[in-house]
Amino acid sequence: MASYKYHIASKQNRNRTKSRRFLEGDIVKTKTLATAAGIAIAGTMLFSQPAAKNEDGPLLMRDESKIMTYIAERDYKEDIKRLYDAARGYFKNGRWEIRRMESLQKDYNRILRRYGKYETVDGIPESVIELLPMVKEISNAYGVDPYLTAGIITAESYGNVYAVHISHRRKTEESLGLMQVNTYAHQLPPELMQKIFEPSFNVMIGTSIVKSCLKKAGGNERMAARFFNKGENVANSPRIAMRDSYAKRVMEYREKFMRLDSGGSISATE
Repeated sequence: MASYKYHIASKQNRNRTKSRRFLEGDIVKTKTLATAAGIAIAGTMLFSQPAAKNEDGPLLMRDESKIMTYIAERDYKEDIKRLYDAARGYFKNGRWEIRRMESLQKDYNRILRRYGKYETVDGIPESVIELLPMVKEISNAYGVDPYLTAGIITAESYGNVYAVHISHRRKTEESLGLMQVNTYAHQLPPELMQKIFEPSFNVMIGTSIVKSCLKKAGGNERMAARFFNKGENVANSPRIAMRDSYAKRVMEYREKFMRLDSGGSISATE
């Protein structure tokens, strides 16, 4: 009898618990619906307002996509700044902590993909197109074809500011930044090495190397690209000359940048 009464009591308790949970669920659903309704009303109020100028931000426009683009660009810049702040702590005793920079390189790639900077126009990533004004200014100062410089950047790093490559031949040989400046062939003092991942400084060093390569190649841009990639001695070997895929890729990118900048026919791709 006692067991039967206990069974009845337990069943009643379970029923009360279920009722309470259903009630709590209804309350949560009601709060969620109220929040969603509030957001919808706020959005309607925002986009029904006439355009008004805001000194600290965009115009309050009826075109929602423009506002979302503004927000995405702001978030992109904030994410990039966080990486830049983190990178400054990875330079110690005159050298970069390469393993940490490799991790940062992956983080940068993820950010580029998240914000669509890897989307291409005629095979050129948005991340490099955005650098073109700066590349033109530096290249013109050095007397180098800016489209050649942009082609080398695309072939070397695909626009990743924190691109890192470690040589399998020498432990101390690393290629860093947009133009993959080789730290073994071009040894820099610590105060300059600390700036190697800054886009403008990296492009300045890389463009000075391109100028030297052009001089050695007698102005031949394709040969200069080969020198930039392999060095003069290696690049002149028959085996390397036959497998000239790197220089060919650079020159193809160069032509695409010229078309893009002249407003020619550009096909949008993924």
